[in-house]
Amino acid sequence: CRDGFVYAFGKQEGPPSRRMAGGEHAAFLVRWPMARAERGDLSEPEWWTGPGWAAQSRLKGQPAAVFGDSQTEFTVHCQSALGRFVEIQTVGFGAADLAMRTAERLTGPWSAPSKLYHPPESDDKRLFVYAGKAHPEQKGADWVLTYVANSFSPEHLLGDTSVYFPRFLKAKR
Repeated sequence: CRDGFVYAFGKQEGPPSRRMAGGEHAAFLVRWPMARAERGDLSEPEWWTGPGWAAQSRLKGQPAAVFGDSQTEFTVHCQSALGRFVEIQTVGFGAADLAMRTAERLTGPWSAPSKLYHPPESDDKRLFVYAGKAHPEQKGADWVLTYVANSFSPEHLLGDTSVYFPRFLKAKR
């Protein structure tokens, strides 16, 4: 899965008039040559434009979205056993589920998100679930996933020490 570049996904928020092409909650892909990134040089990134890559200084418009309906916090990793890239995130706000999508290439096309797990905290109206992530560096299961449950109420958050900590899951492919 390595090809000599460091990749990052980004998402732009803001009023509709200021959003990038690709719709609300779209994810965008940027990269830097590995050798430059290792030296700390993150100038002149290249953005995925749909047909190819373009240096930021040469963009003729906005970059292309690689997938929509992204969350602010998600992970993407190469799953060698599947021969695909896997994206893990939560879907929904408040009562959210962990979901995944896959693609043969980082640039897509990406599948639609498919539900992996419904956290029990999503059924508690006082809580919201977010930050679904994969941790391929962890051992003990095919996949180790995490999510966070937080409270809409500051009083609840401060009074319940079980809230606002990552929840760990072991999952099979």
